Amino acid sequence: MLDEEIIVKDAKNGSERLLIWNVVLMCLLPAVLFGGNSDLATGIFIALGILAPLNVVNYRRIWIDAPPSTIPLYTLTLLPFAAAVLISACGLFNGALISSESGTKGFFKLVTNDPSAIVSAADSAIAALSPDLVALAAAACAFSMFFITESKYILRRIFFFCAAGAAILALFGFFYNAIGMIPKFILPSFGNDAFSTFTDSSQWAAFAIIWIGGAMTIAAYSAQRYRLLTFSYSLKFFSLLIAAILLFSVLDVGTPLERAVGLSLMGAGCALLFADTFPTKRNLARHWTSRYVHSKYKKLKLSLAPAVYLCISAACFFSAAATAAGSWRNPNERLIVNEISADKITLAERVNIYDDSRELISMRPAFGWGSGSFANVFSFRQGADLGPTPFRSPQSDLLQKIVENGYVGLGISLCAPLAFLIFWITRRKLSKAGSMLFLTSGALALVAVFDNPLQSIAVLQSFWIILVGAFKWDTCNNR
Repeated sequence: MLDEEIIVKDAKNGSERLLIWNVVLMCLLPAVLFGGNSDLATGIFIALGILAPLNVVNYRRIWIDAPPSTIPLYTLTLLPFAAAVLISACGLFNGALISSESGTKGFFKLVTNDPSAIVSAADSAIAALSPDLVALAAAACAFSMFFITESKYILRRIFFFCAAGAAILALFGFFYNAIGMIPKFILPSFGNDAFSTFTDSSQWAAFAIIWIGGAMTIAAYSAQRYRLLTFSYSLKFFSLLIAAILLFSVLDVGTPLERAVGLSLMGAGCALLFADTFPTKRNLARHWTSRYVHSKYKKLKLSLAPAVYLCISAACFFSAAATAAGSWRNPNERLIVNEISADKITLAERVNIYDDSRELISMRPAFGWGSGSFANVFSFRQGADLGPTPFRSPQSDLLQKIVENGYVGLGISLCAPLAFLIFWITRRKLSKAGSMLFLTSGALALVAVFDNPLQSIAVLQSFWIILVGAFKWDTCNNR
């Protein structure tokens, strides 16, 4: 047997080994540190982001088969994110907040002239640069997967470690809540709207949704298992178990929209498994122990697994539709309001926030008010109908991006994904596992329009991992 005919289910060099641990660490460490919503998590995350470019350079140096264009293309991919950092740095020289005094009192005034200027209304240079540095670190880590590995096994290992870590955090959240219900146990609180280590239950739900998709991708790619015994200790079974644990956590703390999205992803994954295991001649030919099955009784047994997948899929889609329909009939809640949260923002408040945010966009449509500036500028335009409570986010990642960075900043952030999407379309190849990755990316993008999950570093990094994995998956070999 020739060396190239051997399937090696392991890293082929040190760069792939470092890639696995770099990606997993940058995904799970922020999740443990309050979902990334802390200064410590932000600093560590940005520091870890330096490893990814160094790893790409090392890969090109040590691996003889690395394409010569690896480093130039990787650098070109990160240029839009570096440009965003540079724009934010330029805004520091033109503050949008100026201090004034009236008698013995001092106050700040919002500068509204020259709407095309690059400005910053952030509190400090760290606050202004951190969001763009975090985005750069997340993209650098995720795109290093695209340029370093050519193996589905490496991607599958990354997805499994991240999804398993998310499931462990979900179990911790269930256990923590259960212990907290015992009167004699007084536990430290992560916040009124917390789950597991996340201070925002809605951000946890988005994190869980991403790794439901990651776990179902692994299940779709894993080998078929028709016998219950072999299925019970297979990677497919553990992937489905992880997805189920994460789905229960979304149903426990998510908004109606997040519950509907989580159920839909689970249903889509089970539908793919049904299509993969249905005992057609083509599917049986892929499973060597089933190629020679002629007995009708044994063929009936082979139909049990796809029947179970079909039932679960139908139940998930029905529950998702019922969740969406039931929530929409309630005018006080609708899909995007979490009725479970103790300090929820009502639907009317969200509408008012959107209206006030659109006014801020109209004042500076090109470059916005600068990264990390929403809370400051919104305080000047916050209507009396929203009360005195300050809002740190418009409850929409899309809206916050436009307020802070304008339409130019939004376009810059979409450059790399659109370029890779065009590259992927030209390949004209989509597997079941690859389609699951794209569905997951689209599901989170939908949630980000109506909520702010990407403000969590753990969710942001997870989103980039899945999105880049979707672009890479069907161009990989099966090594």
